[in-house]
Amino acid sequence: MEGKDNEGKNKSQKKGKKAEPEKVEEVGPADAAFPYHMIVFHPTRSNLAAIGCGSKLLILDTEKNTITEVSKGHTDVVRSIEFSKDANLCVSAGDDKQTILWETDAWTNVGSRTIKKKVSNAIFAPGSKSVIFSDKFGDTYTSNVPDLADQTLVFGHCSIITHMVASPDGKYVLTADREEKIRVSHYPEVYDIQSFCLGHTQFVTRVCIAETQTDRSLMVSGGGDGTLRLWDYIRGDLLHTIPHATSVEDPVVSSIVYDRARDVFAVLFEGVPTVYLYRIIKDGGDLSLKLDSSIPLPTNCIPYDIAFDAKGRLWIVGKNPLVQIFQQGSSGWESMEVPKPFHEPTVLGTQKDLEKLMASLELKQMQKIFTQADGTRVKKHKPE
Repeated sequence: MEGKDNEGKNKSQKKGKKAEPEKVEEVGPADAAFPYHMIVFHPTRSNLAAIGCGSKLLILDTEKNTITEVSKGHTDVVRSIEFSKDANLCVSAGDDKQTILWETDAWTNVGSRTIKKKVSNAIFAPGSKSVIFSDKFGDTYTSNVPDLADQTLVFGHCSIITHMVASPDGKYVLTADREEKIRVSHYPEVYDIQSFCLGHTQFVTRVCIAETQTDRSLMVSGGGDGTLRLWDYIRGDLLHTIPHATSVEDPVVSSIVYDRARDVFAVLFEGVPTVYLYRIIKDGGDLSLKLDSSIPLPTNCIPYDIAFDAKGRLWIVGKNPLVQIFQQGSSGWESMEVPKPFHEPTVLGTQKDLEKLMASLELKQMQKIFTQADGTRVKKHKPE
C-alpha cells in the first residue's frame, strides 16, 4: 500500500502544478515609534512621571532628562497607572490581564494579580491598603497591598468600566461605564450606592473631581456625546452641560485633568490637536462651566493624554511629537523647549504593530450606532 501511495503522489506531481512555496508573512523592520498614550506625575517627587507606551511602563525624570523602561512589567497595552497617596507605590494594569504593584524607589515589582479578563482600570482604595481594579466586563475586585495575593469581587457594572476614581475625602468611589452612567458608591461599603449621575447619551470616558471646591462635591465628566457635564456627584445632580468647542463631528473626550492652583480643567478630545481649558463659574447660586482658553498644537499631532506637574506646566503626550510642554505666561500659554531625550523614540515596533496599538487606543469604537425606522444610522442613544 505504501508503494502505491508513493507512486500516486509521484504521478500527481508530474501531471499537476508545481507545489507553491509556503507563504511567509513579511513582518518588516522594527522602526515604527510607538506613541506615549498615558502620563501620570509622581505626587511628591515632581521630577518623576510614569508613562504608558504600548505594553511598556516608562519613568520620565525631568532632572536627569531621562526616560527609562521598567523591567518585568506588562506584555500587552497598559490601560491604567496610579500612584498611592504616600507615593511609595504605583499600580498599573492592562490588556495582559495583570494588575502590578510597583515600589517607586527602585521600581521593583512587589506584587501582581492575573485575572481571566483584560483589566481596564486600577486605583488605590482610600488609605492605600488595597487596590481596586475592574475588568472589561464590568466586574470590580479588591486585593490587599502589597502582594495582591487575594481577590474579592466587590461590585459590578453591566458593561465595561471606562474610568474609576476615589473621592478626595476617601468616602466614595466613582465609576463610569459604556452605558452612559456614572455610579457613586460608598467606601468601603461599595455595595451601598450613594447616587447615579445620569445624562450622557453615549459612553462616559472620563470623570474628574474639582478637589479645591470643598463647599460642593463637584465633578466634570465627558465621553462619546462630545459634551462636558458638571455634577454635584453626592446628590447626583446635573448642574450644567456645555457642548464641545471643536470643529470635529462627534468628538470623544479622551482626557480631563484638574489644575488645583488655577482651578481649571484641561480637556482633550480624541484626534483633535488642541487642549481646551474650562473654568467653573459661580453666578449667584448657579454653577456652570465656561471655556477659559485653548492651546493649539501642531496640526499633525495626535495627543493621547495630558497632565499638570507640580510647577503648573501642562504636559501633552502622544504622537508627532511624543512630548510637548506648555507654561502659562503673561500673554497666555507658551510652548517650552522639550529636552532632546524626550523626543527620541523609546519603544519601536513594526508598522503593523503600531497600527494595531493605535486602533486599540481609539475610543470612538465604543460608540453605539443604531438604525432608525427610516433606515438612517445614528450615533446616539437608542431611540425610544
